[in-house]
Amino acid sequence: MRSGTCGTPSESEPYPPVAIVWLPRLAIARLRRLYSCLPVAMAAMVCLNPQQSGADAPPRQLYHLSELPVLRQTVCHQRSSYDRSGGGDDGYSGTYSAIRSEGAGSVIFEEEGPGCIYRIWSSSPDGRIKVYFDGETRPTIDMPWRDMFAGEKAPFTAPFVANLLGGYVSYVPMRFAESCKIVIHGAPVRFYQITYHTGALDDLGLTVPPESESWEEPEWYEPDDYYPMDDEGAPFSPEAEPWEQEPARIVLPTDSPRTFSPDMTHWEETEWERAAEVWRGGGLAMSVPAAEAITRESSVAPGETVCLVDIADGGMIHALDLELKSDSEHIGREAVLRMYWDGQASPSVVAPVGDFFLSGFGQRMAPALPLGRMGDTYYCRLPMPFEAGARIELTNESQTPIDRLWWRVQWEVELPPVRPMGRLHACWRREAPTRDGEDFTILAVRGAGHFVGCSLTMQGLEGGGLGFLEGDEKVYVDGASEAVDLHGTGTDHYFNGGGYFGSAASTALYGCTLLDEAGSRCAAYRLHVTDTVPFTSGIRVTIEHGDQSQYRADYASVAYWYQDEACAAASPLPSVAARLPGASGVRRPPDAMPAEALLPPVAQSGIRWQVRDHAELGAPVQGRCLLVECGGIGSFITQQFRVPLRGRYRFAAVLGRGPSFGVASVAIDGTLIGPPFDAYAPHPAPPTTVQFGVVPLSAGPHQVTLRAAGRNERAQGLSIGIDSFVLREAHDFVDEYLVLGPFPLHEPRDMDRDFGPEAALDMPRCLPGAGGDEGWEPMATDERGYLDLAANLRPRTNVVAYALCHVHSPVERDALLLLGSDDRVKLWLNGLLVHKSMALRSASPDKDKIRVHVRQGWNAVLVKVGQTTGGWGLYVRMDDPEGVYQYSARSVDESGWR
Repeated sequence: MRSGTCGTPSESEPYPPVAIVWLPRLAIARLRRLYSCLPVAMAAMVCLNPQQSGADAPPRQLYHLSELPVLRQTVCHQRSSYDRSGGGDDGYSGTYSAIRSEGAGSVIFEEEGPGCIYRIWSSSPDGRIKVYFDGETRPTIDMPWRDMFAGEKAPFTAPFVANLLGGYVSYVPMRFAESCKIVIHGAPVRFYQITYHTGALDDLGLTVPPESESWEEPEWYEPDDYYPMDDEGAPFSPEAEPWEQEPARIVLPTDSPRTFSPDMTHWEETEWERAAEVWRGGGLAMSVPAAEAITRESSVAPGETVCLVDIADGGMIHALDLELKSDSEHIGREAVLRMYWDGQASPSVVAPVGDFFLSGFGQRMAPALPLGRMGDTYYCRLPMPFEAGARIELTNESQTPIDRLWWRVQWEVELPPVRPMGRLHACWRREAPTRDGEDFTILAVRGAGHFVGCSLTMQGLEGGGLGFLEGDEKVYVDGASEAVDLHGTGTDHYFNGGGYFGSAASTALYGCTLLDEAGSRCAAYRLHVTDTVPFTSGIRVTIEHGDQSQYRADYASVAYWYQDEACAAASPLPSVAARLPGASGVRRPPDAMPAEALLPPVAQSGIRWQVRDHAELGAPVQGRCLLVECGGIGSFITQQFRVPLRGRYRFAAVLGRGPSFGVASVAIDGTLIGPPFDAYAPHPAPPTTVQFGVVPLSAGPHQVTLRAAGRNERAQGLSIGIDSFVLREAHDFVDEYLVLGPFPLHEPRDMDRDFGPEAALDMPRCLPGAGGDEGWEPMATDERGYLDLAANLRPRTNVVAYALCHVHSPVERDALLLLGSDDRVKLWLNGLLVHKSMALRSASPDKDKIRVHVRQGWNAVLVKVGQTTGGWGLYVRMDDPEGVYQYSARSVDESGWR
């Protein structure tokens, strides 16, 4: 092992690098009795926490958030495969994916030190990676590149490495004192990003502190602290008298070694374990060193401002938690958070509450480490230092009262004795629509500080699809006119994903919290805890919407940064009306047949029909529908569709809802199927998918008839709004679910941990489709009725996910629910836990037979499925010899829940 690197004990170098401290001869007598405590002393010696010099040293930076505000002297860089010509070839052809060829390999990174690599990302890590430090001729790291992200080889272990959201990422810090080179062998290099810092060793936390800083002679020496050795490095003899000994030296651990090694000291292993525990526990569970705390609760009238905390002296706020209860659908955009530091008249933090806590679309699950949302609780663990006072306020700018505002603030009254700290800043920006050919600006500010991340909500305005995710991020530091040093390869790549994410998931530092391709909607976040971006005179952070910023979209962001002094947030907050979220696309199943594509319809005489935009009818969604204005009860309209193969099919319709819509019934080839659907709603609402039932159909053309079957007493008319029809081959199993997750499952008892939906399942605002469906993704089963979670979710090892479906019963009755799962499972019916199995098994239909009591109408079935390794999924169905039950991912009952 080379000198100066960390390593595990070996014959040639039994202990970590040491600092030598000479003791006076008179101290030897006190040390003699330590000889019998060698094992304990040695263990304690390597566990000592070395005093840091300058910045917090890796791996403490991964979890020790209290030093995040410390102003940096380092420089952040990123090496990536972005298209240097300004086009969109950011790795497809590999043209810009290597610095040069070297023998049979491709050099993708080369830097003269000192420095530290904080992040490595790729969407296609093929071949073998070799990493050379400090001019060595043999690589310190030599492995298949994908193995770096598999989580099986220390220190590249979960949760610091992951294959999630279509991307492979490592947050394992790799420091180097003189140089670093990365070479890929055996496969073409395509998309990649490497984020790193350069600067003085002191600022990177890579130095060994001098003895005068790391050691003071104690008055008394305890066996658990030090281990005596003679001048030759051998233990003292217990028989020898103190005055016969030579002056003693004590072996002490020093600061982290300068250059990365996969072999870790005991101290480093302890730090990794601490960091992993914090990442897995999440920000809401993070302990904070707070000496003061307040907990309050209040209501907030429209237009009212509540002061959450007002501190006159200096200190640091470590934790802020909030809970809001309001009937306003958009309270997350209407309630505003403001923070003032050091007596400044202008707030340094100004943002809507939802967006600040990574929940711009109202997502209930955004569990990042520094801040986020878990269910009803918003939390922030970003340190907030101040010297001359702090004040945090929340203003209700909606027209609806906040019935309950609960909050807790925790802080310490003195700043820790470290280098100068910046003040936390955050600002919200929005462009609706984005400007053609101009990148969206996330942050533009003058001064000195460091950027620590952002959240971004994106809504396409030109139909479905996620093409805007082709846009690159660009960061301009200290007046640079080009972003050559911090230029990415795609929006999903910046957020550590790939392939347009593929699903929603959250981690400690990054995540995609909402993904709706049909509705052209996406929300994501990334927090720069280790890979901060320091600046001395200013910074501008932008992102393209499409590879040439050509997609017309609605973008809203929150930027987070620390600055050397408190100042006004970079952008003023617009009015409430300018903040409300725009319309998303209709949630159509992927195999839906748009009604407008089945024209021309055959209508009863006197009926009017026309193709209209949902937005023209007041619904907060994009897309077109067939609006049928019925003259009276019994009026109908008929359209034709084709069936490819003979079989039994489930028939559903995506129908509009609003104050002028009536009760609609459906018939196939003249035969009525399913109960009528009451489409009345007090306000225009997004269309909903209504399951009407199962019908046998032959191959060829068939007719569907929608008829005005009645009228809600509160309805203003008898109209029918038809967005689309859905025809899907039927089997006995539930064939579509809403899925939430995955979440970490480190041990069996995590099956009893509520990751959000369990306690809130039977509450209307937490049911999918009723204002709480963000984070839930629709997922269909295969042709057997098997919900294959392993094929659709990442990661798929040591995780757990929720699957939600609804069962309609024509009457209240006792019933038998049949379940098969791979692996562990818990099942709730209408919010009541009715089944739990901790068996590790493969899924087979009807493995568990559960006696349940279903109510008349729709019944919510929530299944929690744990996964260790191998297959992962479930089967669900009712014992249904009469064929009376209907299944749907969503439901509608008499209270209007969906």
